[in-house]
Amino acid sequence: MRLRIWLPSLAELRAESMLGFEVLDAQRHVRNRGETVIAGLPHGIDCELVLHATDVVLLDVRLPKLSGARLAGALPALVEERVVGDIEASHVVASFWRSTFTRLPNTS
Repeated sequence: MRLRIWLPSLAELRAESMLGFEVLDAQRHVRNRGETVIAGLPHGIDCELVLHATDVVLLDVRLPKLSGARLAGALPALVEERVVGDIEASHVVASFWRSTFTRLPNTS
């Protein structure tokens, strides 16, 4: 079983905020769906959080040929100039994917 929770914007998240949730079975089929405050969420099962779009930034950066802990250590410096606020308060991860879209030329 797994609990999936849709979070509101983190700036608006309060103890009394209503959160949409789903309980998924081992095959990831929805077994229960609802909306409740944090205290009313099911307990004792693994959980995944779906962040609100305003709390997520996707950046396209060239990664150095590093892996593991070295890459994790380099990531904040690679995106720091594009992040508003304190980079130490951000969670930065890397994902590799193949682009299927055409890039627009940089006009700046």
